Amino acid sequence: MPVEALELNDSKGHTALNTAARFGNTDAAKILVAKHSDLLYIRNEDDWLPLHRAAQSAHKDTLSYLLMVTNPDCKTKKPIENDLEHTAPFEDDSGVELLVRVIASGFYVPPIKHIQHIRELKLKHNQAVKLVKCLCEQVRSLEDLEAYRSLARNPLLVAAKLGIHEIIEEIVNSFPEAIFARNADDLYIFELAVIKRHENVFNLLYQLGEDKQYFARSIDNEGNTLLHLVGNKAPIEKLNVVPGAALQMQRELQWFKEVEKFVSPSYIDEQNDDGETPSTVFTNKHMDLVVEGEKWMKNRATSCTIAATLITITAVVFAAAMTVPGGNNNTSGLPIFSAEKAFIIFVVSMQLPYSCPPLLF
Repeated sequence: MPVEALELNDSKGHTALNTAARFGNTDAAKILVAKHSDLLYIRNEDDWLPLHRAAQSAHKDTLSYLLMVTNPDCKTKKPIENDLEHTAPFEDDSGVELLVRVIASGFYVPPIKHIQHIRELKLKHNQAVKLVKCLCEQVRSLEDLEAYRSLARNPLLVAAKLGIHEIIEEIVNSFPEAIFARNADDLYIFELAVIKRHENVFNLLYQLGEDKQYFARSIDNEGNTLLHLVGNKAPIEKLNVVPGAALQMQRELQWFKEVEKFVSPSYIDEQNDDGETPSTVFTNKHMDLVVEGEKWMKNRATSCTIAATLITITAVVFAAAMTVPGGNNNTSGLPIFSAEKAFIIFVVSMQLPYSCPPLLF
């Protein structure tokens, strides 16, 4: 079969490699690329390459392989149009779409759970960093201020929502003005970080220069300061990081106090459009957590009391059992009453099982 036959596609423009990428069949992808590497650069009707399909489906192994074998300088084409002058894989909207898919797939910061996987995950992390840098260079090459503002905005906001601070740093280092990007709800990345409780993103504020004061005084379209936003309860996945309502409440208070140090002092009692101060918002939004925290503390206190009582009783019984009636002779160390018949009867009775009836003297 001629290799060109591998370019056959279905009604939506999916080639065999595009389909293999979608389902994460890395072995099939390797065979297809070995037979006909041009398949890497054929887009479907949605302008997606096999790279995009693997990233969309979160198939990290397949995506990692495709990233290694894809040439960033090769032109891409559609199977129907056969347009060889199409953009390169990482250029313009194609590159931005790929970056967004990579971020959303969790490929950028994979969780490390097993020692034997650390090296593999570190390799993927480094590849993702290179991808981000490559895309930023492609966008910078456009030399169009409005273009890079629009192209960098979406990946930046997705990274802020997911808490991937490395991508934010890379994009902001390349395009400093991107730090002021807002999402559809008119929120900055640091406001998203506070709402989603991403401390790594929030801590980037302290690396800013004069712009730090701008965000310290920021107010959203409902009159909420950063302190109002942190007054809302954290997402459930963030609350569950620590066990127990009391400890969760403690963590929420820590967040509130940390943001309180950052905002302008005049904003501590600032009212939003609903007439609520940050502390009022915090109290109202955490009322159920306070109730659960009280129950949690009472249960723990009861458990601790029972444990302490049992320990005390054990200690007293042990001390009593180890105490010899009459004491010991300071010179010989022997019990003073060791020669008495009653003492011998006492010692024998202490050796009997607890189920035996007590000895009567």
